[in-house]
Amino acid sequence: MGTITIDTIKEIREKVREKQTQKRFEHTLGVAYTATCMAFLNDVDPLKAELAGLLHDCAKCYTDKELISMCRRDGVYVSEDELASPAVIHARYGRYMAEKEFGITDIDILNAIDSHTTGRPCMSTLEKIIFTADYIEPLRDKADDLGIARKLAFTDLDECVYEILHSTIGYLGGKGAPIVSGTIRAHEFYGDIHDKRVKGVKGTVPLTPLTPPDTNYRKKGDRMNTELTTAEIVKEIYKALEDKKASDISIIDISELSVVADYFIIASGENTRQTAAIADNVEEALGKLGIDYKQIEGRDSANWILMDYRDIIVHIFDKENRLFYDIERIWKDGRKIVDVSEL
Repeated sequence: MGTITIDTIKEIREKVREKQTQKRFEHTLGVAYTATCMAFLNDVDPLKAELAGLLHDCAKCYTDKELISMCRRDGVYVSEDELASPAVIHARYGRYMAEKEFGITDIDILNAIDSHTTGRPCMSTLEKIIFTADYIEPLRDKADDLGIARKLAFTDLDECVYEILHSTIGYLGGKGAPIVSGTIRAHEFYGDIHDKRVKGVKGTVPLTPLTPPDTNYRKKGDRMNTELTTAEIVKEIYKALEDKKASDISIIDISELSVVADYFIIASGENTRQTAAIADNVEEALGKLGIDYKQIEGRDSANWILMDYRDIIVHIFDKENRLFYDIERIWKDGRKIVDVSEL
């Protein structure tokens, strides 16, 4: 699909109307409307936001059983924890439908559809808008924190995302319902932003993160037993990545863009066996220097391993997921370090 026009919006709106029940379509229109309003405030193309809102639930017309079957048929990846929480699977297949049936090629729109139920770390502004709009659109009336979320949506988008994730995890945890790892990762990521603001601005103790109920998550204390500077630690991580033949190593200085970290380091492995070995080598190399990670996520599947060293976050992907999540594009406004010796 090329340029998005009003005619494009009208055409897709009618196609979606034909697929959805009246109640579902009214929700869809509410999300599209809310997303468009938020787009104006956040310097996002309002037509892209409206289109993503219209398509976010395009696969909601199918039952969970049908969606699982179609994902398997069409090669759409669904994790084991998502199979245990099938209410989120329509987002996965919705991305596929948006591309194959509706002709959407814009990766930001596709990612927004894909992440609108669970969230994920490092969401683009459009992704955060659709994730939030789905929660706060005018017809929603169940969540206890709707008033807070609706105000935050138009004043502090990152804090709003955190509020929604924190509320969702608390609600699901209170019911004893499973929580997918994508939501846990997103909660930790935006919780970090929240906590740093609370510490830096108000000087109070941050909220204690909820402990995830799976083995895909590991966490240590907040020790950093080293005299090395952040730049020197980046160099050590780069060396550890190279030692295990990591490919396409990218270092992005995001210190001027976000409080979550100073640097993102992104690397790829040929397969999950190599990504796991790369992560092990980074952990071992920094451990010898007295540097403990704050948390490591994704080791079980090993298709995306996130290593949080406070001011430095390391992302190790297999090749397919590196292309899928495209973190470099999301953080394209950061300063790319071409030569590690520049640090």
